[in-house]
Amino acid sequence: GVIQASISNTSGVFGRYVSAFSFAVTSYLSGTESYGFKLHNLILHLLTTFIVYFSIKQLLMFFSENKTLKINFIATFTAIYCFMHPLLLSTILYSVQRMAILACLFALLTVGIFVYGINKYRKSYSNPFIYYLIILTSLFVTLPLALFIKENGILALLIIMFLLLTGFFYRSTISTKTILIAFYALLSLLLISVGNI
Repeated sequence: GVIQASISNTSGVFGRYVSAFSFAVTSYLSGTESYGFKLHNLILHLLTTFIVYFSIKQLLMFFSENKTLKINFIATFTAIYCFMHPLLLSTILYSVQRMAILACLFALLTVGIFVYGINKYRKSYSNPFIYYLIILTSLFVTLPLALFIKENGILALLIIMFLLLTGFFYRSTISTKTILIAFYALLSLLLISVGNI
């Protein structure tokens, strides 16, 4: 069945179980016809376009809070560019590129949700728990999903660490800096340990 096909996959460092599950679902719904795989790749490409818009908007909102119109324009332009670019469109035509689309989708979603949580936290200190929960969701739900799709999903963590060392580092309060640096130091050690198993 679909679940058995997913968990029996042994490719990659982390198994790529989510990718295998995606292929199994497509095969179950449309058989081995290439049309079904291309249709699902197109749907994922559209979803990725919206995630590009969301993630870019959140990043721009962090660095420039008072230019909403310009932020929306840049985010929209970037999303449309990614949607129309021939290199990214080719991922629709080749079934195996499903992994590239999914990894990109969840890596961008991880970054977008993380920055969204930071943005909301900075604007409202009344109930920080919900924003911590959003940030933790990006790190312990969407990031692992990206890794179980394809190993280059780790880029999401590297992007977030880069943001912490640049914009987030000097925009955060001292207490937030300490918490975030300690958290990422522990998370990095954990990932290195897992990678060496």
